Amino acid sequence: PKGESQVMLSIGNGWMWNQIAYQFAHEFTHILINEGQPGAGANHWVNEAFCEAVSYQALKQMAKDWESHPPYPNWKGYAKHHSSYADKYLGKEKARPEGMDFKVWFSKNEAALRLGQRYPKYGLYKYPAYQFYQVIKEDPSQLAALAYLNFGLKNPAISTQQYLARWKAVLPVAHKPFADRVALVFGYSLPK
Repeated sequence: PKGESQVMLSIGNGWMWNQIAYQFAHEFTHILINEGQPGAGANHWVNEAFCEAVSYQALKQMAKDWESHPPYPNWKGYAKHHSSYADKYLGKEKARPEGMDFKVWFSKNEAALRLGQRYPKYGLYKYPAYQFYQVIKEDPSQLAALAYLNFGLKNPAISTQQYLARWKAVLPVAHKPFADRVALVFGYSLPK
């Protein structure tokens, strides 16, 4: 009633906590990135890839937390399922898509990624998501930087490299190294 964001989930049979956590983390990250901000346009795939990567991180963290502090003592054994649910998205084929070094693969597929849902292989963003997760797991406290991805974005048609450079420019100092590490995934060096 007051304009609050709502998260809609679509789960299979029963209460699959890992699927709920995966979807909720993904959609909540969209809220963090997009709430009150302009759309990312052709760079929306970067947002999608980060939302996926945050979902993997959420599941891995839940696995650790439930191992020692499950919501109910008899749920402790379920912790491993959170991790295995993330692992099905973190397969080795995501590290080297089509057997290529990621930077080579990205160069070949950047144009398709920028087409978003209009392209038949919309799931391409899962390959960059794998790469982003590798950066996120090093320091999950940097996830606050995602709130600035679209902050003040004026031209959503800019290149991927320009999008990441603009993001770094608006980040608080503590998060700028995170943007640099993300940019390195693509082989970019961002301005100081």
